[in-house]
Amino acid sequence: MKKSLRIMLVLALGAFLLTGASIAIAGGGLTGNWSGNWNCPGGEIKNGKLHGNLTQNGDKVEGTWTLVNTVEGTITGHLSGTAKGGMFIGNLPTGKATIHFDGTYTDNKISGKYSSPIGNGGFTVTK
Repeated sequence: MKKSLRIMLVLALGAFLLTGASIAIAGGGLTGNWSGNWNCPGGEIKNGKLHGNLTQNGDKVEGTWTLVNTVEGTITGHLSGTAKGGMFIGNLPTGKATIHFDGTYTDNKISGKYSSPIGNGGFTVTK
């Protein structure tokens, strides 16, 4: 009886550890190459391309993003932010201002709004 109880406890612990490992692996879901579009309905330039490469480690997200066809030309910079519970927040410092991204994500899509002193609008990128 005691032996079967120990075996059940070991199996339960093993299942728990495996579940934890799969959750940790899932934390890197935003890692990869992304491309899509940004839009600025009230801006001088209404839309353009957005692409880059992100690396996710736990809740932390970092990488390089490029916005093409902005009023400032092409903007490339280091994006840093967080991704947790389907919510994405990131900041992209540029030479003149910081662009703040706020949205939602799945493993293959990030979309939401951005705000900056040079304009506000929406964005969508996919892997």
